[in-house]
Amino acid sequence: MKRLLLLAALLLTFALLLLAARIARWFWVQAQREPAGTAEYVALGSSFASGPGVEPQDPRSAWLCYRSLNDYPHLLAARRGLQLLDRSCSGATTAHILDRRQYPFMTRQIDAVTAQTRLVTVTIGGNDVDYIRNLVAWSWRNAPGGVPWFWKFGTRRPTPDAAVDAKLEALAINLRRLADTIRQRAPAATLVFVDYATVLPDGAGCPERLPLSNAQLARGRHVARRMSEITAKAAADSGALLVQASVLSREHDVCANEPWVFGWTLPGDPLRTYGPVAYHPTIAAMRAIATAIDAQLSGPRKDGGADPAADAPPKTTKPGL
Repeated sequence: MKRLLLLAALLLTFALLLLAARIARWFWVQAQREPAGTAEYVALGSSFASGPGVEPQDPRSAWLCYRSLNDYPHLLAARRGLQLLDRSCSGATTAHILDRRQYPFMTRQIDAVTAQTRLVTVTIGGNDVDYIRNLVAWSWRNAPGGVPWFWKFGTRRPTPDAAVDAKLEALAINLRRLADTIRQRAPAATLVFVDYATVLPDGAGCPERLPLSNAQLARGRHVARRMSEITAKAAADSGALLVQASVLSREHDVCANEPWVFGWTLPGDPLRTYGPVAYHPTIAAMRAIATAIDAQLSGPRKDGGADPAADAPPKTTKPGL
């Protein structure tokens, strides 16, 4: 009996060591995918910059970042012939840019910004205030049948309004701190704040794409409006450029005839499949944002103004912005 118990203990120990080794290898592989080095253009931000579900996925993206080769940073870099370091990552907050690693295998996003950086774009804030998190939680409660099994382990409980309001106040402080830090690290860089693309319609909803009540719609619109205001103020106070994706996409909300955001849909298993993520920008939004940033930047484009293919890779030459 003792021998059987000892054998069982040894087998269990071996299985746990094997599992630990597999987890360690997974983290090591993810770490190799993290963009490294220096570049003249650094993109910082959350999923509204990284483009989850916009085909094709960036082969250098950590799975948990869900970054696209057709996110607006890649499209902008291709348009202007810029060397790109895309550090945007789904789920990121201002703290993940400034203060701490988002995942153990990652460094802070801000570490990519150096004295050699000439352009920085920033789209951040939604995760700070649980914007999409609450839209998904409400949709989940109202239409639970459309949720794939993997996502059932996710968030079901929305953040209370009072807590979100407090987070909005903190966001204003953190965006200004972010701008100041970028200025310190890259004094010669052009800084561009890009706010969040419009998700929610001004009027009635559309239950098949957006299963929210009127009260939830109103609250979501309020949070989106405050985020846009806070981003605009951060840009103005820091002397940064501002691209209002919220305005560009206003006629293309999730209920529009030509939506620029995905409706209530989620990939079955994001660790194995890459597909649309609810209430996030489509390729049309990414193209419009890249075009708007391009128009704001001073100096001629290397290509003389031609519009390259949407999936053209960023170049590695270093012309002016």
